[in-house]
Amino acid sequence: MHIRSLVTCLALTTTGMLTPIAAYAAPPPVAATCGAVLSTNAYLEADLSCRADKGLTLAGDITLDLRSHQLIGTGTEEGTAISVQSASTPQVKNGRIQGWGAGITFSIPDDAGNASGTATLTNVTFVKNDAGVAAGGGGDYDIKNSRFVGNRSGIGGVFTGKITVTASSFQGNDTGARMDTATLSVTKSRFDHNGTGVSCEEADCTLKTSTFTHNGTAISTRTFGVIAIANIISNNAVGLDAFVALGHNLSYNAFTNNKTGVNFTTSGGTLTWNAFSGNDVGFTSSGDEEPDFSATLDHNIFVRNGDGIHVEDGGNSLKANSAGRNTGWGIYAPGSTDLGGNRAFGNGNSPQCVGVTC
Repeated sequence: MHIRSLVTCLALTTTGMLTPIAAYAAPPPVAATCGAVLSTNAYLEADLSCRADKGLTLAGDITLDLRSHQLIGTGTEEGTAISVQSASTPQVKNGRIQGWGAGITFSIPDDAGNASGTATLTNVTFVKNDAGVAAGGGGDYDIKNSRFVGNRSGIGGVFTGKITVTASSFQGNDTGARMDTATLSVTKSRFDHNGTGVSCEEADCTLKTSTFTHNGTAISTRTFGVIAIANIISNNAVGLDAFVALGHNLSYNAFTNNKTGVNFTTSGGTLTWNAFSGNDVGFTSSGDEEPDFSATLDHNIFVRNGDGIHVEDGGNSLKANSAGRNTGWGIYAPGSTDLGGNRAFGNGNSPQCVGVTC
């Protein structure tokens, strides 16, 4: 009797344990309206035009799907389209943000300090904003397959976190990406017809496998140099312009058909295995002073430029560079340090090399 009761009890207990627990059901997405604070997934059900003080606020780990619609400001470059609360990790995707002071930015906490969190932007177009991504005061941004068109700054980063850009394009902006005391990583992206493609001042900037064409200045650096690897930099007024900037590392880039490929002004760094062709001047520098404010050119190729290397005041080091069929100077670098292996041939001016032995 006791055994039968025990078995029955165990059976009931086991059955209760096997009863499925209802899975948590996330609330359905909501349609965003002007001025909304969104803490659940949301979407635009149509183009949404808002006053400058009635943008959207995102809180938490949510997704805002623009669904191919536009979030439109006043057109006077005022207000913020999307504010991200500190420590949030939202995703914004599939639409257009136009006519705001800031397309998206993190809100700085009331207790001061810096904002934290990561905003992921995928397939978003920012048009005619003062800053598409206004990265200031903290927070990271992961930007993928997005476009920045006709903004004062496509991305503006001042005293902020890390900004990662992949497979995106910047066209017709005053500045494509402007970094000041920030970290920028760009891969497989395009910068076309901007005043300046990328501007880095006291910033940690890495640019890889990207294309810079028809800009005023493709890349501008101040104080800190950039890491630039395997980029195509063509048809700009200046490919890279450095002013009192140290630590450049330029390798495997193609500088073609620029007025000036690389200009160092009191700046330093290394240029290794780059190709310069069709530029008025491939490489030039001024204000050089070894060891810091000088360039080391190693295994670069200068072909069919006006001048390949043209340095008036020396201070650089040259190793195994090749200059051929330039219409002016092949290698003109009086006062430079000759590390050997340089060669020049078929250039318009004689001697073929000045400052180093060929």
